[in-house]
Amino acid sequence: MGRQPIEKEIDGEQYTFCFLNPRLSIDLLTRIAHIIVPSISSGYKGDIDINTIMDSKIDINSIVTELFKKINSNEILSIIDVLFTQVIHKGEGRLSDRIAFDKLFTGNLKHLFKVVKESLEAQYADFFGEKDALTVLNQFTAK
Repeated sequence: MGRQPIEKEIDGEQYTFCFLNPRLSIDLLTRIAHIIVPSISSGYKGDIDINTIMDSKIDINSIVTELFKKINSNEILSIIDVLFTQVIHKGEGRLSDRIAFDKLFTGNLKHLFKVVKESLEAQYADFFGEKDALTVLNQFTAK
């Protein structure tokens, strides 16, 4: 029994977020983790212990530096392409369609990343539990 698609309005636009099959979802989460986790862990001094990580002091500059060493536009676009195979815009259709993608997001990158954020949160809501993806990531940078 799968989860039902999630409908959300973002900046006045209506989107439906469906779900990747489990194999693609795991693959995508792993790809994202390979980009983000080393960057986050680079900001911690000493050993990383999951029980004390929330109380650790972090170096944001190290995190950002490592993130930009690992990130590249091809990987980000590939992740967005996979996510958007399961996102439907009311009126334009699937965001995996290049024409719909370009029409909605040309000159509107802020909106694009809002849709990416909502797509990630919808896709991995059961993984992150009650908290949204950004809340989980923000916990690592709190303090």
